[in-house]
Parts: sequence; structure tokens; C-alpha cells
Amino acid sequence: MGAMTAATGLESVLAEAGLRVDAREFLRLVADAARRIAPMHGSPSDYFTEEQRKVLTDVGLDLRDAQEGELDPRARSVAAAAAFAETSYSVSEAAQLLGVDASRIRHRLKDGKLLGWKDHGWRLPAWQVTEHGTRPGLGGVL
Repeated sequence: MGAMTAATGLESVLAEAGLRVDAREFLRLVADAARRIAPMHGSPSDYFTEEQRKVLTDVGLDLRDAQEGELDPRARSVAAAAAFAETSYSVSEAAQLLGVDASRIRHRLKDGKLLGWKDHGWRLPAWQVTEHGTRPGLGGVL
């Protein structure tokens, strides 16, 4: 598949998923997320004692090393992190959607009334905001 075809295909997938991002920016987000996830060191079972391994395998956790051809378990996390970041709002975007000043959004973040993370400025998950304001009951669970 050529570069142009791959980019067009990715942009189609992103548009179909409702993500407001072009292919190049999405790939940058994926690369950033991949760099943040620590490389896998050793076997998953190396992190546990023998007793812990027994308990974990008894409840169905697979502690085997990844097999040749298996998807790296971190790949799904990287893709999810990139999609989550792309569907988030900046402080100014959230303020505009909620009809308040940007300083009010920063106060809500500081007070734990909105969730967000810092990535070249605050980012707020889009699911917190509806067309009528913040998601009903959000303040009660944060």
C-alpha cells in the first residue's frame, strides 16, 4: 500500500470514528503515546513472586511471554491513548463549549470538579462535556 493510499485509508478510519484529526497529526499522537509507555522488560511473570503467579494464573491471567506473531499488548494502549488525547479539549475549547471563562475551567480542574491532564497545556476528556454543560452528576463522583 503506497503512502498516499495508507494516509487516505487512515483518514477515512479516523473520520468514521468521529476523530477530528488528520492522519499526520494522529500518527504523531501515536508516536508520543508509544514513547511514554515504558518498554517491556523480561517476562510478565518476572514481576511476581511464585505465590502471586499461582494466584494470578488460577484466576485466568496469562503470564506467558508474548509469542511470535502476537500483537504487542502495549499497542492497544498506545492507540487508545492517542484516540483519548485527540478527542480531548483544551481549556479554551472547554470554556467555549461551557460558556465560561478559561480561568473558570482551570479553577474547576484545580478543585477536582473536572478531570484533565497536562500535555503542552491542560487537556480535558471530551466525555465530561455535553451540549447542556458538564455531564450530570460528574461533580458527585469526582
